[in-house]
Amino acid sequence: MPSTKIIIPGSKALENVSASFIANKVVAEVNQISENVKQYKSDLESK
Repeated sequence: MPSTKIIIPGSKALENVSASFIANKVVAEVNQISENVKQYKSDLESK
């Protein structure tokens, strides 16, 4: 059975990764971006 490579930007090629692992990784990325945006907005407001 051939292995499937899934590329997630910013990480190494992962083999045979479960869908839930990928979903968790995506959610973590989105949460991080959301935090960065909040921080950026509050920085702008404080100037």
